[in-house]
Amino acid sequence: MNSLTQSCRVLLLCAVLVAIAVPAHGQSKTAAMNTEQLTAQSDVVVAGKVAGLVSEWNAKHDRIQTRVTVSVDQSMKGNAAGSAITVLVPGGEVDGVGEWYSHSVSFQNNEDVVLFAKQESGHYRVVGGEAGKLSVQRDEKTGAKFIPHMGSLEEFSKNIVRISKAQSSGQIKN
Repeated sequence: MNSLTQSCRVLLLCAVLVAIAVPAHGQSKTAAMNTEQLTAQSDVVVAGKVAGLVSEWNAKHDRIQTRVTVSVDQSMKGNAAGSAITVLVPGGEVDGVGEWYSHSVSFQNNEDVVLFAKQESGHYRVVGGEAGKLSVQRDEKTGAKFIPHMGSLEEFSKNIVRISKAQSSGQIKN
């Protein structure tokens, strides 16, 4: 194999590695960077369990949307009326027709989540796309809930409450 062919292969391999590494770095930076922004833009921030998913056509019958009901265990910001909150997310599947959007948040039944949501046109919508929903897991040994790569749910909740109070009092600008 000549040196030009080998150099081309090395350059191609480097380009592929850079292409893979850049999105991964960008995703982790976005989630960490946006906690204060997500809190500021949200009317409610809650922790709970996905209790139901219902996909449907919108009123014009030109888009599919999914109503996601989350039973609220903890309200960190705002008044999550009642014991559940329903958010409307784009996409879903109805009668064998599927519609999916890149960077749109997805949910699974019985999934434990933290949800950042804003009320728009009479419905709650997830703030910040994928960053507005965090999956919560449970430590098998201790039973404590945690958010992967972010820490315990308890500490995260305290931080959201602190941020929300600081934003309300003007200590942190929105």
